[in-house]
Amino acid sequence: MDTVDASFQMVQIIIFIGFALVIGGIIFSFVKQAATWSSNKQKPRLRVPAQVVGKRTGSDRRKREACDYPLLCHS
Repeated sequence: MDTVDASFQMVQIIIFIGFALVIGGIIFSFVKQAATWSSNKQKPRLRVPAQVVGKRTGSDRRKREACDYPLLCHS
């Protein structure tokens, strides 16, 4: 009977550790994202002129996705 109780307690401990790791990871992610957001907000906003140097052609997404699979290409 002691073996069953010990196994049950061990499973409870493992589940608790896993739960704590997941919750800790989520909290860590939120804190890291908040720190990045705060850092970015403190930096000056750049206002520099931009110039378009090229234009993408053939940007029909459906054709491109279909041609990734040779059997689906209709050319």
